Amino acid sequence: MRFFVIVFMFLSFAVINISVLHADDKELFDKFTEACDGGDLIGCFNLGVMYFEGDGAPIDRKKASDLYKQACIGGVVDGCYNLGGCYYNGDGVAVDRKKAVELFNKACIAGSPESCFEIGVMYAMGTDVPIDYKKAVEFYEKACDGGYAGACFNLGVIYESNKGVVADYKKASKLYSKSCNAGFTASCNNLAMMYAIGEHISVDYNKALRLSKKSCDLRDEEGCEIYRLIEEEMESK
Repeated sequence: MRFFVIVFMFLSFAVINISVLHADDKELFDKFTEACDGGDLIGCFNLGVMYFEGDGAPIDRKKASDLYKQACIGGVVDGCYNLGGCYYNGDGVAVDRKKAVELFNKACIAGSPESCFEIGVMYAMGTDVPIDYKKAVEFYEKACDGGYAGACFNLGVIYESNKGVVADYKKASKLYSKSCNAGFTASCNNLAMMYAIGEHISVDYNKALRLSKKSCDLRDEEGCEIYRLIEEEMESK
């Protein structure tokens, strides 16, 4: 049993730089509106998130995209990332995949690992661009180095499945380990299977059990199933 599916984790929106974590929605809305009106572009970005999600404000994707654009032009990297998502999905603006890629690339260069990941997925899957694993690896590496665990997983998959790069199972295992340590259960599962099967890596059932148990403890059903299968295999020997 293997789990070599490139995960497409498209666009998670997060409110950043909130100083009053337990303030009610109305208080946050007023705070961000005042900040944005005063030229605070982080406030504009966070206000855009509230309009996009309908959290403390009526859902208004057009207004959200306008606020993201304002933040992006002013240098707020997450504004460029979220605006790219709007153009990709047609939220508040007409679908424009070329524009989305431009915005993701701008944000990636500015240090957004999520944006680097999105472009990597596009090249790996051939979504609106030709499949190009070399470019996918380049963007995944940037995202992984930036701490994006899903990118480390996808990069590990590429190195293990020998797609567009020379297979490097040692590198794949290190990438899975890094991602697993960050709590990305698919990486724990793949690394557990590598140790359990012993393909291109020494068999180590104890490590396989620890990894699959970690995944299972994080409520990953695949991890629980792997843990059960490995226990059965150990008992049969």
